[in-house]
Amino acid sequence: MSRLQWSSGQAVAWGVCKAMEASRELGLCSREFAAGVIKLFAFYGFDVTYRIQRGDWMDYRQQLMKNKKAVNGVTSFVILKDQGEYEIRPIDEEIIKGVVMVPSV
Repeated sequence: MSRLQWSSGQAVAWGVCKAMEASRELGLCSREFAAGVIKLFAFYGFDVTYRIQRGDWMDYRQQLMKNKKAVNGVTSFVILKDQGEYEIRPIDEEIIKGVVMVPSV
């Protein structure tokens, strides 16, 4: 996997934005709410558009399984549904791929 040199804050900002995209894809939040959250991070200069390369998926997935929210091989995600409303749940791997990977051509 290409080695990014991100601070913890940059990585968290990227992860929050990807979680917002997943929430939107799952129909848990409105498109407007997701766009507003992502726009706020972008306003403060965070790279919210970065996507991992398709060949890096297995390395990324392996790192994801090391996350502190991973239990028995399943990683749970904190998903915002609206301002102050959230849900902690696993997300289907295809949705994760869809929000973190460069789209196939």
